[in-house]
Amino acid sequence: MEVGADYSYLRFAPSGPYTKGHSLNGGGGSLVYNWNEYLGLKMDLNGYTSSVTGFLQIRLSRTD
Repeated sequence: MEVGADYSYLRFAPSGPYTKGHSLNGGGGSLVYNWNEYLGLKMDLNGYTSSVTGFLQIRLSRTD
């Protein structure tokens, strides 16, 4: 059996002029169970969080 933990940082930076980037911090862990030297099962869970709670949404309307 193997157990692992990790930390990750994700930067979301779209190229649109009306958008801002978001920094996401996260982490997770994994658990591996090996039945024999050829066969095993791995579970990997990760999650991210951000201090920004929403995204900017722009609606365009057309007037005739």
